[in-house]
Amino acid sequence: MIPESPYAEAAVLASMILESRFIPKYTEYLTEDDFFRDEHKILFRAIKEIGSDVDLIRIRDWIDSHKLRESLSVDYLVKVVESVASTVSIDHYAKIVRRKTCERKLVQLTDSDDPIQLVGSVKAEIESLRTEKCPHVSEFIDEVTDIPCDYLTTGFIQLDDLIVGWRTGVYILAAASSMGKTGLMLDFVKHRLVEGDRVLVVSLEMTRRQLLVRVVGSLAKIDTRKIDRGLANEADIETAKAGIKLSDLYVYDKSTITVGQISAIIEEVSPNIVFIDYMGLITYSDSKHNDYQGISAISRSVKAISKDFGVPLIVLHQVNRGVSGRTDTKPRMSDLRDSGKIEQDADVVMLLHREDYYKKNEPDYTPNDEADLIIAKARNGQTGSIKLLFAPWWVSFKEKV
Repeated sequence: MIPESPYAEAAVLASMILESRFIPKYTEYLTEDDFFRDEHKILFRAIKEIGSDVDLIRIRDWIDSHKLRESLSVDYLVKVVESVASTVSIDHYAKIVRRKTCERKLVQLTDSDDPIQLVGSVKAEIESLRTEKCPHVSEFIDEVTDIPCDYLTTGFIQLDDLIVGWRTGVYILAAASSMGKTGLMLDFVKHRLVEGDRVLVVSLEMTRRQLLVRVVGSLAKIDTRKIDRGLANEADIETAKAGIKLSDLYVYDKSTITVGQISAIIEEVSPNIVFIDYMGLITYSDSKHNDYQGISAISRSVKAISKDFGVPLIVLHQVNRGVSGRTDTKPRMSDLRDSGKIEQDADVVMLLHREDYYKKNEPDYTPNDEADLIIAKARNGQTGSIKLLFAPWWVSFKEKV
């Protein structure tokens, strides 16, 4: 199979059409030959020649003037533009396009029967990598002020105020068992789906059906147990499903996965955001390492994946059981299992706590369904805490006003 990524190619092209300020940077970073599909090569050439005045009408006129309507139809052009919901991830997709070019070149090199030619070609490719220029700050300083919104909102206004939304980086969401961290993760997932993003969930604990039951139950405000038993109102379920684009949700629900497999899935799906439930179940291939070394290696690799693909990674994690034995049961960053390396690698650490869970059996305690989301670390934001309200029947949270 020839390496290619049609979605990544289309995403880069669509982003340049929607926001022409990207054209100078990415027509220099990429060449026509980086695009595998002929229609994408033509569209790239059109965008480059038209420049900052690019729009669908001018591209159509360009296609007609070059007599290329048979190679690139207007219907396909519209399909390309509609393929992306946001231009935020253009850099991520451009890197995928370049990576696929390198992979195709390697395939061509390994097909060579002449060993001398093969060695020479490999040397030439290495030399081309050496000559890739390191940009001066003047070439990208405009990126600081030119992009009005380069983050994805969480769906919780107070949380966005503290951490400035989801950006490229690693976000740890940790809690003790039964706190509802998967439910909160799915609240984040729902919001990004409503916003039109392509979302990947790596679920190592729950099946895709269980996840969908949670999502639909939360949207329809239906007890998930009724859905499981077939007792829920079908009209309510259909209404809930209509309000969210489930076709943009990708769920990997096998019980084990390696970091390498996560990377491969992200490259295949090209999501805008990734959720992993949870870190402790990611398999580390080197059995010689102890648990701490294994988690440290996984944490470092997850950080690299986020940077390489340019996507936010929200990773669920457990806190130590010793929390329940303390007078103050609110978790701290030091309560993260094998916490040292995770604290260092994470851009944001969020700790979920529900006092109701610990005091539910005390005779004089009245549950209030409140939860605390503690921001223990925020590399580019502020630490603090926000109050949430927990809906136990559909395992969902909302901000307390």
